[in-house]
Amino acid sequence: MLDSILGADPAVRRIQSAAARILHRIGVTANVATTSAVRPVVRHNVANVLFTGLTPEEAHVSSYFTVCTHVGLDHFGRYRDILVPDGNTWLIKHRKVTTDWAAPDSTMARRPPAG
Repeated sequence: MLDSILGADPAVRRIQSAAARILHRIGVTANVATTSAVRPVVRHNVANVLFTGLTPEEAHVSSYFTVCTHVGLDHFGRYRDILVPDGNTWLIKHRKVTTDWAAPDSTMARRPPAG
């Protein structure tokens, strides 16, 4: 249902179209993955990172992501992470990935099981 709602949204269509034009302008087309020995383009962009809980033992973080591939805007969604400290850095202990929308010809997005 969400796919049909977001897929019909004119704003989403404008974003897809703009992303496709940008990728085309820099030479990325659907033929890249099928006719070239070069690895296909996959770009993950993370935005709106929000720390929703922070203690010395763990951090709860939410963020949004978009993924662009040779099809243009491939899919977008949300990350919900739990980070834990490890020495002088933090590691992802758990990540929940929610895909809010995927292009009909997405090459990357997970699809719910049929039936």
